[in-house]
Amino acid sequence: MKKKRGQNQGSVYQRSSDGRWVGQVTIQKKHYIKYFSCQGEAETWLRQALLKLGQGIPLGGPQASVLEYFTSWLERIIPTLRPKTSIQYEQVVHKHILPVLGHLSMQELKAEQIQELYRMKRQAGYGSRTISLINCLLHHALSDAVVNGILFSNPAKKIPKSRQPYHEQKVLNLEQVKAFLHVCEGTRWEALFCLAISSGMRAGELAGLRWTDIEWEHSRLRVVRHLQRIPRQGLHFLEPKTVSSRRCILLGREMIMRLFAHRQRQDQEKQLAGENWRENNLVFPTPTGTPLDPHRLLDVYKEILQETGLPDCRLHDLRHTAATLMLGWGIHPKVVQERLGHAHISHTLGIYSHVLPTIQGEAAKKMDSLLLCTKEKETLDNG
Repeated sequence: MKKKRGQNQGSVYQRSSDGRWVGQVTIQKKHYIKYFSCQGEAETWLRQALLKLGQGIPLGGPQASVLEYFTSWLERIIPTLRPKTSIQYEQVVHKHILPVLGHLSMQELKAEQIQELYRMKRQAGYGSRTISLINCLLHHALSDAVVNGILFSNPAKKIPKSRQPYHEQKVLNLEQVKAFLHVCEGTRWEALFCLAISSGMRAGELAGLRWTDIEWEHSRLRVVRHLQRIPRQGLHFLEPKTVSSRRCILLGREMIMRLFAHRQRQDQEKQLAGENWRENNLVFPTPTGTPLDPHRLLDVYKEILQETGLPDCRLHDLRHTAATLMLGWGIHPKVVQERLGHAHISHTLGIYSHVLPTIQGEAAKKMDSLLLCTKEKETLDNG
């Protein structure tokens, strides 16, 4: 039955002949009609058609190609992005999306073509991370196209998300951490790696830390920036990406002493560097005071692992090591979440769920000892 609407509002109805749904708009005696398999799609088309007409966009006008749309979309979106993200978006669009889909019109773009793009990338040897980036960008760009009345629905939403493969974390146990820090002892890297393991800070956060960020009287530091290498642009100091990443981390007495000794060692480096020293007030700079490239820090980390005879693992795994040790010692997950800078405690528990059985076992033992004490008291009372 036809769904009646007011003047210039169009209509949506179902055809009795074949059951298909029809969206219809009449403007200045010209009819615009489109057919759909369900009522929801027809109503969405009608809303978007009326929106386009309200913006002065002709329904029967020339259709933009995927190449034209994504080129203009990038021009609009890039100024709102962080530098590294903008470079990543450009690479994904120009290297992966446009060579395959650029020749299509936006209205021709369907879920089938997007699925074929993913299949081609897998066949070419690209991993799940690359395909996930393509998927994420398509969702974002095509959702904007729907909002702006260019598309009536987002074809990328019709494709089920593929499950990401699980990558097992490599963490150091307590004895391995002690061996690692023993090799660092007395070197210019001692305080840095001690802080990395005791705080769970990211490599970029450590490289971006300034002496003014340390509040000696309160035994804490503030994470307010990080250092990042941006392709074709070099090293840049950036503000934390999220509110939760901007945080205060309390430090123990021993860590404060290590930082104080590190500052004295840095004063000696300044004297040795002389006029070559470049003052940036960084806690962990190069021997001449310039920002420490996180890639260089990775090289140092790998050298220490090799010298210690420890298994190869990522620099970021020191952060996992810190979290695993804290949770294993019974530190409340909320505290761990805040030290790591996670937005939600569910994220922390999700990543480190492998530690929870150990915590559960300790809890069971403690509760068991409570029951045992109760039983012994009852025996004494009856005796």
